[in-house]
Amino acid sequence: MEDGDSRDVSTDQREQARVGFDGKASIARGPDERFEFALRDLSTAGARVVGATRLVEGERVHVLLEIEGTTIEVFADVVRTEPQNSQAALSFCEVSPEAAVAIEQALSSFIERVRAASPPTVLVVGASSEVYAALERDLAQLGRATRGCATMLETIWALQDRTTPCEAAVLVSDLGSVPLAEVLEHLAEQHADVRRLVLFGEQLSSLDHASSSRVHAVLRTPLRIRALARALGLNLTDSSQSMAVLDPDEK
Repeated sequence: MEDGDSRDVSTDQREQARVGFDGKASIARGPDERFEFALRDLSTAGARVVGATRLVEGERVHVLLEIEGTTIEVFADVVRTEPQNSQAALSFCEVSPEAAVAIEQALSSFIERVRAASPPTVLVVGASSEVYAALERDLAQLGRATRGCATMLETIWALQDRTTPCEAAVLVSDLGSVPLAEVLEHLAEQHADVRRLVLFGEQLSSLDHASSSRVHAVLRTPLRIRALARALGLNLTDSSQSMAVLDPDEK
């Protein structure tokens, strides 16, 4: 399921989070060869660059990163290339403490800007396209963005995305490949500030004691927006502007 966000923002599977933003990388193969690349993903461990010049996997290059008005010098190994997309992945080496601090500061500045410009986000885990569309519409009325996750791994990545201010997760009771109990446990232990909502269909299924103790609210389909607002911890004052668009029988 796609979240529809046009920003190039990703979370690496490894320990270092990468975030995508505009920047430049000037890469030298020798004293007389220097090429310009667009910088897409960046972490203190490496980067993804895009450019017409083809890099060679395994080669070591000298890199000048131009980000947030700062030029940072590092060396890097080319660990992967995608010629069809004119992309290459770099793994940094010989990174000085000063360079590592400068990269972290640039990442933090970018993340703060993105979070400040982004509405609170609600994850929707394991929903059908019909249910997701209904939730997306109602959440938009409540001033919330929606991000869909179809697997446990996608859910973990979304929660680790430092650019997304996630405030709640709606878990569909019949998650298929996503284990409901495991998702609730992960949220409770690793992201305790994220509200945990379980959405049931016409039939209410039973939850084990541990899972039920981790749920903040239970929702039913067909979903009513007032119930969704209450589950998110919104009161009429918080969402009065949104409530103006409700159907008359919901007021």
